[in-house]
Amino acid sequence: EDAASTTNEADAQKPAQDNVRRTRIGLAFFLPLCAFGIYTQIGNPVASLSPTEQAQHAEMTMEQMIIRLKAKLDAKPDNPEGWAMLAQSYGALGRWDEAAQAFTHIGPTLAQDPRLLAAFAEVLTRQAGGSFEGKPRTLIALALKLDPSHPYALMLAGSDAFQNQRWA
Repeated sequence: EDAASTTNEADAQKPAQDNVRRTRIGLAFFLPLCAFGIYTQIGNPVASLSPTEQAQHAEMTMEQMIIRLKAKLDAKPDNPEGWAMLAQSYGALGRWDEAAQAFTHIGPTLAQDPRLLAAFAEVLTRQAGGSFEGKPRTLIALALKLDPSHPYALMLAGSDAFQNQRWA
């Protein structure tokens, strides 16, 4: 009778051990998948890329944001802050022609903001191959008239003076 009850107990424990084993195997697969899913939702998967790949990803992301912003501005063009953001975004990517075009849509706000005037002057200077002649010089002067100590406008004025050997 003892041998029979031991066999019955062993048979009863076998399904329980199989369930524990299945649970362990399931957790071994399920937990890493959950961790990966959570990481992709709230983590930073870009951090695992090389610096070159990170830069390409950032440029792609910026390009997508620019496309969305441009579409919004085309639909509702009366948004000086949006045009300023678009102009500066194009400038950050070195797209001088598009940046200059976006600056022209800002409107009266442009003439009242030394930061935007200086940024527009830089775009026009880069568009002209580094020349401050004409409108860039006028924009810098206007920016400095609004704020004589504006650092960006002063830097551009200094670059213009240096380039043209106006040492004084």
